[in-house]
Amino acid sequence: MSNWMTDVEPRFRTRPGMGGRLIHRSSILRALGGFSVLAAFGMLMAFLGINLMLGCETWDQSLWTATNSCVTPAMIVDGMMGR
Repeated sequence: MSNWMTDVEPRFRTRPGMGGRLIHRSSILRALGGFSVLAAFGMLMAFLGINLMLGCETWDQSLWTATNSCVTPAMIVDGMMGR
């Protein structure tokens, strides 16, 4: 049994959801790129939010107190690596 759209209209063969089975690389790359941008933006917002909650006022570690401290990108990488 065949799909009448692909038999009658050859232009529908390359359209996902229209009876076609081909997925273009550009649509996959566009989806991966969009996800990457969204993930990077989410990480940036989380980083800023954590530093805002910690009361980050300066990046100089010698001036940090119990109520004012910061999380640096190096600290995040060290934490992920298990150092």
